Amino acid sequence: MIDRTARDKAASLAQRFICGEITNDDLEDEWPTRSEDPAVRAVNDALWFLYDDNRTHRIDLSETAPEIRDELSRCILFLRSKLPYEWPEKRLIFFNQVPLAFRILSLGLMEPLHAWLGKRHRRIEEEMNAAGDMSVWPFIRADEYTQLLHTCDDPLRPPS
Repeated sequence: MIDRTARDKAASLAQRFICGEITNDDLEDEWPTRSEDPAVRAVNDALWFLYDDNRTHRIDLSETAPEIRDELSRCILFLRSKLPYEWPEKRLIFFNQVPLAFRILSLGLMEPLHAWLGKRHRRIEEEMNAAGDMSVWPFIRADEYTQLLHTCDDPLRPPS
């Protein structure tokens, strides 16, 4: 289900956040969290990994790695598109590596959880890789991304 209103709002917020116009707190407060559109939820999950939610701050795009900028650009382009989100609605666990210090302090009690998280992460990654081209996520096919890329303005350029 495509929620055009939520996608437009999310795309605008993501662009403003990435361009340093709003803080991480503004992004969280204004994000359309009630939307049933899976693309809005997935992009929200991806953006969460870009900032420290323990303090209020802005992103400096000039300090962001090129691969992160590319993913951000794809997220905004996808939200602006009319394409359905076709990926499996499973959340990858990016924190599957429990810090070694915590594992040691837990006297090995974290090892079963650490193993389970790692196994779950690998299984979800395999499902995602089988579903589409992960190099163009949130697009599922590279040709859709390429076609849209050539018809749109740079999504990482600050709004005028």
